[in-house]
Amino acid sequence: MQKIILISGLTNNHVIGKDNSLPWYIKEDFQLFKEKTLENVIIMGRKTWESLPKKPLSKRENIVISRTMEAGDGYLVFTSLADGIKYSSQEHQDKDIFIIGGASIYTEGLDYATHMYLSHIKKEYEGDTYFPKFDENQWNVTKQKEYDEFVFNVWERK
Repeated sequence: MQKIILISGLTNNHVIGKDNSLPWYIKEDFQLFKEKTLENVIIMGRKTWESLPKKPLSKRENIVISRTMEAGDGYLVFTSLADGIKYSSQEHQDKDIFIIGGASIYTEGLDYATHMYLSHIKKEYEGDTYFPKFDENQWNVTKQKEYDEFVFNVWERK
C-alpha cells in the first residue's frame, strides 16, 4: 500500500520554522530527510518551495501547492493538496508520497497521512511556524532512533 507521510523536524513546542527557514541546521537530520525522500514524491506549499536553497530537489518528483505559481522545469503545481495527492497516487503508485511543509499543508495533510516521520529536536528554538497538534491516540510510534541532537520517530496511523 502506498504511504502518505508527513516528514518534519520539530521542537517540543512544535516549532518548525522561523522567517521562512529552519531555525536549526542538523546535518544528520538533513541526511535522514534526503535518504527517506529520494526516488519518491515530495509535496510542499509555495513558501516551502521558495525557502529551498536548490530547487527542484533532485531525484524526487517535486509538487508545489499554490494558487499563483505555474509549473516549471522539474516541478508540477496543483491548486490543492487533494489534487496533488490524487495525481501522485495515480502516476507514481510505486512511490511514497512525502508532505514536507509548511504548516498549513501539514495541517491539511494530517487527514491524508498514513505515517509521520518526525525528528523531535532536543534543543528549543524560537519560531513563527508550527507543526499542527495531533491526537496521539490515533497514532502509534513504531520505530524510534536516538541521535545526538534529535530523536527520530516513525508514527503509523492506528
